[in-house]
Amino acid sequence: MSSLIKKFAANMFLNGESLGGFLYVYENGLRFKSHAFNFQKADVWIDILDIQNLENFNTLFFIPNGLKVSCSTSEYDFVVWNRSKVSKLIASLSHKK
Repeated sequence: MSSLIKKFAANMFLNGESLGGFLYVYENGLRFKSHAFNFQKADVWIDILDIQNLENFNTLFFIPNGLKVSCSTSEYDFVVWNRSKVSKLIASLSHKK
C-alpha cells in the first residue's frame, strides 16, 4: 500500500448485511476494514487500476449517501456521509492511472 490520503467512516454491503467500518483512500487504491462490532468481518482492497466506474445512489430511496464502486470483476456498495467529497477524491485518483 502507498500513502494514506484520507479515512472515512463508512458502511459496506456484504452478503445482505451492512458492515460498519472505515474506508481508507490510498494513492493506489481503497481499503474497507470493518470494525469489531459486526457479525461478519471484512478487509477489502480495491486497486485503483481496477476501478471502472463510480455511481451515486440513494439508500432508503431518498438518502443521498450511497456510492457504488464498479470494477472489472465485482461491485462494491458503500454508504458514506459527504458522498460527493469521497467520490471526487476517488475519481481524481482513478483518472491519474
